[in-house]
Amino acid sequence: MSEDVGVSNGDTGGAMPGLEVPNWCEGCAGCQALRKELQDKEAEHKRVWLAVKQRVISTDLLLKQNAEYKARYNAKAQDILKYRQKIEEATRQLVSTERHCETLQMQLDSALKEMEPLKKRKQELEESQQKCKEEVEEARDRIRASEGLCQQYREVIKKFEDEEAEREANNSSEKKVSAAKLQEDLTRVKADLTLEKRKNRGLERELDRAKVMMEGLREQISNVQQQAGAATHNYTSVITPAKQPRISRITRTRTPKRNPLPPASAMSCSNTPNATSDEEEMDWSNVANRGVLSPVMPLSPLSP
Repeated sequence: MSEDVGVSNGDTGGAMPGLEVPNWCEGCAGCQALRKELQDKEAEHKRVWLAVKQRVISTDLLLKQNAEYKARYNAKAQDILKYRQKIEEATRQLVSTERHCETLQMQLDSALKEMEPLKKRKQELEESQQKCKEEVEEARDRIRASEGLCQQYREVIKKFEDEEAEREANNSSEKKVSAAKLQEDLTRVKADLTLEKRKNRGLERELDRAKVMMEGLREQISNVQQQAGAATHNYTSVITPAKQPRISRITRTRTPKRNPLPPASAMSCSNTPNATSDEEEMDWSNVANRGVLSPVMPLSPLSP
């Protein structure tokens, strides 16, 4: 059965694009079967076409996502490459820093070893300075005690002179009798005063020598501190120069020469007719009975 197949605008409502819809016979069973089969084919073709269209859309989305993911991957790869380069650079810097730290540690150990004798020397000098200070304080105390004793001797001499003048005014005969004893006692007291003056001058010379020694010790401590500071400065430097031989600089203090003691006649008072020797001691028995020198005796720590 041949039929002209044409496309009518009324029967192409649900047809797929590109398919021509024929004119069907209303009463023909074969046409109805063919029509049904064609509709089934069209429906299947439509489903396939929609599925293909959906797959194309999905594929396009996948391609876009793939391109986006690929761009992200490339960016991440570039970042990872940069991070890897940074890690390698940091590793090289770490190795260099560790080597530098080892060098600095060796320099620190060497500096500490060099500073140990300097610390010991400084401690010894400080102890010596402390001893010198104690000796100076002791010498000052002795000088003050000697000055007090000399003042007491002066007062005693003045009392003797006052007593002698009073006795001369009251009774010339008694003065003549006791003048020899008083003069002898006065001579001995003045000799003791001269001896104490000698001791006082000796203590002053010892004080001067102690001061000179303290100045020398201060200079030595200053030199030790400068050497310790130089060793610390060498440790803190980044590039250690070649080691130079250390030259020990120790300031030597010279003890001033002792001046010879002046003769006893030059140091004695002008009113003393005869000066006694240094080994001669004063006889206090006659004077104590008169009640003049008894309060002076407990205040003479440097009595011979």
